[in-house]
Amino acid sequence: MKRLLSILLAAALLFALAACKNEPKPTPSTSQTTSAEDAPAAAASITGLLTLPDSGTDLSELAAAYKRATGKTVELRAADAAGYAERLRLTLDSDKAPTLFTLSGAADYSDLAEYCADLGKTSLYGFLSDKSLTITAGDGVYAIPYHVDGFGLLVNKDIADRYFALTDRKTTYASLDELNSFEKLKAFAEDLQAHKDALQIDAAFAPLDTENETLWATRLSSLPLYYEFAESDDYDSPMMAALAADRVEFSFGDRLRDALQVFRDNSAKAADGGAAASFAAGKTAMMLADTKTAAALEKAEGRTIRAENLRLLPLYIGADGEETQGVCVTDVQYLAVNADASAEERQAAVDFLEWLFSTDDGKRYSVETLGLTPPFNTFKEDEQPDNPVTRQLLSWLAKDSVKSVPAMDHAFDEGLLSSMGKGLLSFLRGGQTWDAFVGTVKGWTRRAADAVTDAADELGERISNAVDDARNTLDSTGATGR
Repeated sequence: MKRLLSILLAAALLFALAACKNEPKPTPSTSQTTSAEDAPAAAASITGLLTLPDSGTDLSELAAAYKRATGKTVELRAADAAGYAERLRLTLDSDKAPTLFTLSGAADYSDLAEYCADLGKTSLYGFLSDKSLTITAGDGVYAIPYHVDGFGLLVNKDIADRYFALTDRKTTYASLDELNSFEKLKAFAEDLQAHKDALQIDAAFAPLDTENETLWATRLSSLPLYYEFAESDDYDSPMMAALAADRVEFSFGDRLRDALQVFRDNSAKAADGGAAASFAAGKTAMMLADTKTAAALEKAEGRTIRAENLRLLPLYIGADGEETQGVCVTDVQYLAVNADASAEERQAAVDFLEWLFSTDDGKRYSVETLGLTPPFNTFKEDEQPDNPVTRQLLSWLAKDSVKSVPAMDHAFDEGLLSSMGKGLLSFLRGGQTWDAFVGTVKGWTRRAADAVTDAADELGERISNAVDDARNTLDSTGATGR
């Protein structure tokens, strides 16, 4: 059963085009620069559903900006995030089906594939920094990411440069750019640790923060799961292969163990303030981090590190071909256009999206108003979110011949992720053995997980019905007025 990790708000965009062209539509390569025509044909009425990071977003500003720029009316209406996926399915099956809607990943696409139009020939697809992040089937591109987060190793470049200047170091690397494999990263970390006194640091790695076990399972387990299911020849992506799998062999698990062993053996002891405080104060050279880590660094007491000294590296595990691996991309939100909509409606939806992610006004509103991290090459550095880790992520997406690793959490249920999180953290603390952790992972089956979920859903429905029955009884007897 797919698991929806929604961002905090689902919003519905309702917009109508006051006019449309009598001549053929502009080609995708120029459609983002078009404006409304004076001579109207039948107006195309468009609706859309879009998830956004901030539940307090004022969407009226975006509507006004689009109206000023194009002459087209955009009415934005907020929708309740609860039950979004189920409501979307019902809406798509109705006569009020949206033209533009959000997917939270390949799991959603597998349920709604028939509604997703091919976007592979649009300028929106051309804007993408890393086209491997799209949801594809065969030769078609059916969903395009519009918001991403990321995960990897955050490095203090100042400490790394001091290390590279040492005359007695064992490695021969001249910069962080050369650390593109597990063996190179391992040698770097271990030699950093050996020179910690000379570098005036406590350890190579910051201590591991353990507040969110499911988060760590999502991040750390994505690499071995990605490489395991990337070996499948039957599906268009590792995620689709994982969604179809009934169990996990965890064939790359030992490589994750080796990577975490390096982390565990060269980490600082837990201290007040945790990883962020240690790293921000320059006491450690590296830490496991995601794009939300920047806020913790900003608030840390004793902070000495500057934003320009932050570098993000992938977490390598020794898989074949990892020299071209990028960072792990997480919490991706996708946009799809309804294949059942008219050609005019589909083009209108694409026009709006291309305006949003390519024009000066659109880009500003997508970042500042909608709170997005858009993975498009149309954004200059000063137009990107003001988050140094996010900017590092976006720089990785823009690298040539580098393929990002998608987080694999959408393919599995909360029960497995929670068990993996507890097992990984126990191993890192020196508690649970690795074999016991692997046994937990390999003992999972999708059939059993679905049975547990179905039973929980059935129980929830029974409780809801009982509450409704009790409320109706009270209403009929007048008891609610007491």
